[in-house]
Amino acid sequence: MKRGIFAISIALIVVLAGIVVYYSMSNEKSSMRGITIIDMAGREVTVPKNVQRVICLGPSALRIVVYLNATDLVVGVEDAEKYWDITGRPYRLAHPELANLTSIARGGPDNPTPYAEEIVKLKPDVIIASFVSLDVVNNLQEQTGIPVVVLWPSSDDLNKFFEALRIAGKVLNRERRAEDLIKYINDIIQDIKSRVKGVSYRPSVYVGGLAYKGAHGFESTSGNYLPFVLLNANNVASSAGNGTFLVNKEQIFLWNPEYVFIDALNLNLVMNDIMKNPEFYNAIKAFSDNHVYLVWPNNFYGTNLEIVFINCYAIGKVLYPNRFSDVNIREKANEILERFVGRPLYDILAAKFGSLVEPLGVQR
Repeated sequence: MKRGIFAISIALIVVLAGIVVYYSMSNEKSSMRGITIIDMAGREVTVPKNVQRVICLGPSALRIVVYLNATDLVVGVEDAEKYWDITGRPYRLAHPELANLTSIARGGPDNPTPYAEEIVKLKPDVIIASFVSLDVVNNLQEQTGIPVVVLWPSSDDLNKFFEALRIAGKVLNRERRAEDLIKYINDIIQDIKSRVKGVSYRPSVYVGGLAYKGAHGFESTSGNYLPFVLLNANNVASSAGNGTFLVNKEQIFLWNPEYVFIDALNLNLVMNDIMKNPEFYNAIKAFSDNHVYLVWPNNFYGTNLEIVFINCYAIGKVLYPNRFSDVNIREKANEILERFVGRPLYDILAAKFGSLVEPLGVQR
């Protein structure tokens, strides 16, 4: 009897051990298939655990990959990244070698027109898509069989930008880099906010010539221009709404800002208008007081977050010189650029767009 019980016990142990081994092997096979993430479109996407090849579609997709120090994984780029002027995009300026890669799409927001056959030939493990319509994303994934991860790195909500960095960091095995960069960003924000805390007077400010899906003149502005938001500046356009939009010149005249900042990307359009309408501009306090300054392009095929912070320090030195007296804008800009894109590019950007902090001298 005892021998029978013993034999049954041994048999049960063997069976249970087999079940454990089976499920262990099953789980291991499952993990071999990859990792499953929820992208910023709410899509469930399974990607390989060890991504070695990636392509990027849409505004900011390649920028995010550069921010994560993952350019070595990129095997193809859009025509927009190969042929458009790169000086408004530090991530491309820092990595000219990317222009030598195979074209995988036309490029542009919403519908970048992917070249599916070329993409399949390159055998990427994953496609990172940013600000691309979901129809394009889903069709491309179905057409190629390659997982597509959607990001929406909005500069209007830095938490969204952080989410994009974290998702891309997980997909590309750059999670530590993502967290390091997020910490650096938060440190910058804390530094800027601490410098302007308790200021006794906040002069009125206006930014003009902002680029938004094309070139625009002085009337193009933003009610929540991020450098103004971080500096707690008195943005006269904040009462007109958020985002980038066009306002009537008469409204700018009524606002009568004390300081004006002009986006360097469209400075030529603004200067041409100043030549044509000197009376209008001279009637604005900022122009009559020679308080008109340059800012570098925050937006060029997505948001250059490093330029946002460089502009913050430059505007801070203009509006609150005592609070930012220890900041050397060239040194600070190069520090920020190196942390984001890997190269100190201040001199190149200044040669292209002009130096920061100095008045433009546009009185007519």
